[in-house]
Amino acid sequence: MNNHIVLIGAHRMASRIMQVLSEKKENFVVVDFNPDRVKHLLKKKINCIYGDYGNMYVLENVNIKDAKVVISTVPNLNDNIKVIKMVRESNKKGLIIVTAHKALDALLLYREGADFVVFPEYLSGQKVSDYLIHLNLKNIKKWGKYYRKQLVDEITTNHLFM
Repeated sequence: MNNHIVLIGAHRMASRIMQVLSEKKENFVVVDFNPDRVKHLLKKKINCIYGDYGNMYVLENVNIKDAKVVISTVPNLNDNIKVIKMVRESNKKGLIIVTAHKALDALLLYREGADFVVFPEYLSGQKVSDYLIHLNLKNIKKWGKYYRKQLVDEITTNHLFM
């Protein structure tokens, strides 16, 4: 693969990303350490491999040096720093998106070269604020129903939250 997207982790946040990438017919590969999840994705014909993303050989196997985007949905600081360094050493143009659970970790990841850090608590607060600014109460309720349906569909069809 080249000019593709590497998605690290196939749980919760990644399930929505995979859905959108599939709908857009993007060329992507998923790396996950859970063999059951990998089997499930393979049954759904999603390009994926089993492996620890902290292992440079796993990242080499998904041709990280030619990826246009690398997304890590796993909030492991040390492994995300390894991913950033490996991408930056071999792929100067690749976009790097990583995840952090702590504000200081997010700042460290930016310092290491991440282009965007997903900090769920901050982003969810931003999203709610955007709704309050741009939507009326009726439309917020509408989006709530939409998200509820997506969650139900995700849980019943993909079993990725279980």
